[in-house]
Amino acid sequence: MKNRLTRLSVVLANFSSLEDRLLEYLDFLPYTKDTRHVISPRFVPIILDACSLTDSVLRHFVGKPDKRGSFKYFANESDQHLELDAAFSILLTPEITFLNPFASWKTKVPAWWSAYNRLKHDRLNQYSAATYENTVMALCALHQVVARNRHFIPNLISAGWFNAENPDLGELILAQHIQIGVKTTDVIPAESRLFVTPNQSNFVEFSQGEPVINDDCHFSPRILAILTAVDCINAGEYMETEPTP
Repeated sequence: MKNRLTRLSVVLANFSSLEDRLLEYLDFLPYTKDTRHVISPRFVPIILDACSLTDSVLRHFVGKPDKRGSFKYFANESDQHLELDAAFSILLTPEITFLNPFASWKTKVPAWWSAYNRLKHDRLNQYSAATYENTVMALCALHQVVARNRHFIPNLISAGWFNAENPDLGELILAQHIQIGVKTTDVIPAESRLFVTPNQSNFVEFSQGEPVINDDCHFSPRILAILTAVDCINAGEYMETEPTP
């Protein structure tokens, strides 16, 4: 048990390092609809490391760390419990974005994973795969496989990814000690500096194409402040553009 927790803490440490690197790039190149196709050699290490870790975590989750299998194989083996296909995360940038990196992954290989394979086998000729979007999606994918994996719960609590005031936290700790399929009553957000991922199901629904966040989610004060600020800005922009009667 102790060795496993140590191994998983290494995954979290690597994620944090990659996230810090991406935050540095966000300081001078905001992630928007206009910049997501930007290509940079600086993105390559993040894509390679994030996807390699995602692959390792999925292998660990299905109990076959040494098995050579396709991405589709691990999708079919793990998605019954992780439910990544429909999982949405929040990207905490000035333009709040909702990301679903594993959409349809049981039938179609995601673009960020294809980019990983292209770069892994031929970095010289496949550099165009190192886009901002693939970088963000690859790191978000790693965040999701960690946040929705019960094996990581003690590590995530120690790392401060869960709101300590969340009344459902005790239930989450109990679920970690039971079978894989056990779920908490309510969705619990796992929060890093740049991403927020639900531990199960979703905390956002889409109504007429617009995201609606579940008010019952126990986000930390930091996340609540960010989401409130964005709502206020969006409301102000709407008022400015609303036609005068």
